[in-house]
Amino acid sequence: TGTGGITWSLYTNNNASTHSGPYFVLGNSNGLYPLIADGTTGNIGIGSNQTPATNVRLWVDETGGTSAVGAGFFDFATSTAGAYSSLTGQALLSGAGTSGKGVQGIADGAAIDNIGVYGGTGTSNGTGINAGVYGILNTGGTGAFNAAVYCDANTNVGATDWALYTVGRTFATGSAWTASDSRYKKNINQLKDVSEKLSKLTGYTYEYRRDEFKDKSFEDRMQIGLIAQELKEVFPELVTEDGKGFYAVNYQGMIPVLLEAFKAQQKQIDGQNKIIESLTERAHITTGLEQSTGLNGFSMEQNIPNPYSHETLINYSLPEQVKNAYLGVYDLSGKQITTFQLTQKGSSITISSEKLSAGIYIYSIIGDGQVLGSKRMVVEGN
Repeated sequence: TGTGGITWSLYTNNNASTHSGPYFVLGNSNGLYPLIADGTTGNIGIGSNQTPATNVRLWVDETGGTSAVGAGFFDFATSTAGAYSSLTGQALLSGAGTSGKGVQGIADGAAIDNIGVYGGTGTSNGTGINAGVYGILNTGGTGAFNAAVYCDANTNVGATDWALYTVGRTFATGSAWTASDSRYKKNINQLKDVSEKLSKLTGYTYEYRRDEFKDKSFEDRMQIGLIAQELKEVFPELVTEDGKGFYAVNYQGMIPVLLEAFKAQQKQIDGQNKIIESLTERAHITTGLEQSTGLNGFSMEQNIPNPYSHETLINYSLPEQVKNAYLGVYDLSGKQITTFQLTQKGSSITISSEKLSAGIYIYSIIGDGQVLGSKRMVVEGN
């Protein structure tokens, strides 16, 4: 008999009116049974009326629930623990079997810092792994999904909720994968006009203000990146805001943007190359550049001097069968600048730079409508 007239009793078998089965029960006259042991399984329930479930070795209750489906504080399961994986307020589920969970933490939202599982490291001695939470995947089952650490943000989360959120330095070895199957997606549209948007962004080097934000564990070294406020003006989809008004950037999302910008730039380069090729081909067709018909009796020498600033001399010889011939001077686009009628079969002609600005020109002899030969000449500033 305890104080206040409360009587404590030990029950065996079916003596406790609220419990049936081969139990050993400690209870009192107020109807509380803080200790119950199952005589068949050896499982133990501690707390108010906590009858242990058949697959639970130790059930410790902190809320005063009245059944094993209430809110437990510790739940050490021996086998399949799936039936207990979604219990409201469950803080620790350890010893999972084929489909259970080794440790499960669910934050109930009652505190300012609402954390389901919290791990922190002490001082490392430098001889091994020093981790607050450590996950290792040894062997995955065939056809199954296996993960050392698995984070899932379900459809009910808000814009500032994260399945995994890291501050400061994050390092990963192996492969990192992001779900990108088209079957997951809708409203798919190709990015357009990204080059102009990218021109509005600036890359920076910077250091974090570690003294003012000690809780962020920022790295103490030079960084390279973007300013979130600037990125938000151009690509708002790649910037998010936390509950305190600070911005974070999705750098991985910049990859498709840079890809489309590269493709647009390459398309422009290819177009310019085609224009250059066209102009070059046009110049060749128009002038017969560096070509000769091979007619007997035809020759055209390189102008002397070359380059020249005032006058240059060109020696030539025409075949007897050519009736009409002239020497034409062209710019590199194929535009005719000036012509000189050739009346003698073999002679020379002097060209003045008076009508030519400094640059590269092509001169050709055309006989009876056919380009007989062409060469280049250079005019210097006069």
